[in-house]
Amino acid sequence: AQQPSFLPAPVNAAVAAANNAVEKELEAVETRKRKRGSYHTYSDEVRAQIGRHAAENGNKSAVSKFATKLGHSVSESTVRSCKRLYLGKVKVVGDPTLVTELPHGTRGRCMMLGDMDEDVAKYIHALRAAGAPVSSSIVIAAARGIVSHKSKALLAEHGGSISLTKDWADSFRRRHNFVKRKATKAARKVPADFADLKLAFHKRISDVVKEHGIPTKLIINWDQTGTKLVPVNSWTLAERGSKQVAVVGKDDKREITILLAISAAGSLLPPQ
Repeated sequence: AQQPSFLPAPVNAAVAAANNAVEKELEAVETRKRKRGSYHTYSDEVRAQIGRHAAENGNKSAVSKFATKLGHSVSESTVRSCKRLYLGKVKVVGDPTLVTELPHGTRGRCMMLGDMDEDVAKYIHALRAAGAPVSSSIVIAAARGIVSHKSKALLAEHGGSISLTKDWADSFRRRHNFVKRKATKAARKVPADFADLKLAFHKRISDVVKEHGIPTKLIINWDQTGTKLVPVNSWTLAERGSKQVAVVGKDDKREITILLAISAAGSLLPPQ
């Protein structure tokens, strides 16, 4: 399928992987939006009325009364919040009759991408789960794709207020607890048709087992691994400031291969 025009050109494997993940994430975003329910806002006066009624008659009574009065359901969490704010205001002013409004509190600084910020974070997590390298430029490219999917007019280059810079990418990284790390191992590559290959493999095994009547205790899953002749830990205790930390056996590279196996019946076989 042809990729959307707003995605960056796939100049390397990382960008190509980002583009594919963005497309899947955008589809998931649209699904979540379709499933999202309706929300209601309340004036400061109504909030005060809800809080007063809940304080005097209980939360369930307030839910029932204002659902009838307003013509739509009122969540109990809304009632609890209004009641808490109302009682707090009464405690300050002293006279309940003076509490006729419950203004909405001032919230912190809004994120530049709003709800899309979380969509970008989920996409970056998906990239890393697939083993793709992620840099600031990849974060910016992903965010640009998700924002463009909603409306290109939101981007600064199209006259909007969203400017996706390296400073923004650094802020995004800190807010979502991402840190820059050097790669420690190669990510395992999974074929594009992995799910189909897995199903075909399981079917072959199932067919052979049925055809020959093989009991579960004779269906063996095994693997082998290297085990050092001289087990040694790379960590020990040493005085603070020590220049060299010697550990016996650190330079011994000798290994033997051990085979571990388990049957489909759940029996662990002796190591070989």
